[in-house]
Amino acid sequence: FLSSKLVGYRFIGRGREKEPEQGESCGIYFRSDRFELIDSGHFWLSESPDIPGSVGWDAALPRLVSWVRLKDLESTYAEFVFANTHFDHVGRKAQLQSAHTIRTKLVDENEIPVVISGDFNCGENSEPYEALTNPEGQRILIDSYRVSNPEGTDQECSFTSWKGNRTGQRIDWILHSADWTCLKAEINHTQDKGRNPSDHYPVEAVLRFTAKTER
Repeated sequence: FLSSKLVGYRFIGRGREKEPEQGESCGIYFRSDRFELIDSGHFWLSESPDIPGSVGWDAALPRLVSWVRLKDLESTYAEFVFANTHFDHVGRKAQLQSAHTIRTKLVDENEIPVVISGDFNCGENSEPYEALTNPEGQRILIDSYRVSNPEGTDQECSFTSWKGNRTGQRIDWILHSADWTCLKAEINHTQDKGRNPSDHYPVEAVLRFTAKTER
């Protein structure tokens, strides 16, 4: 349904179970006229990240990361990685180790600009958040929402419970490397006649690429 409506967008994704057609995906859409796909892939948030459907640590379910490496054809011809994920909702160890796995796979192994979005199932005071945004001696990731909204409130909940709830923690983040400047970020509270489109509010960000690259 989404693909039929998103004309001009290409989809990269697969199910998180062993078989690609089974289970939840963390799919990515991107504009095919604006970006050239250089590479893409998936890895699982487990001790065996290359084994499809693997469950890690104390997680209740298989969890994965889908990523694309894109070249911007419109302006800078820069390359960057965009990744999307969904952390486990039960396993606290799994959440922390998932953050470390993402850092190892996407952040620390190379210096390419990166954006990581997802439902992390934990808030700003959590160890996974610290591991991604404030690591010791490692490359940091920046929380776009907090840059745009520096004063935190108790009305930043991104989990609606299907009831329009706004009180609580923001567990959905858009993180980016220092190669980007956040122009705007917000939580989208759009409803249709009182109905919520999901059990989460969309978190949105407008990022401007600021790293210098050679064309």
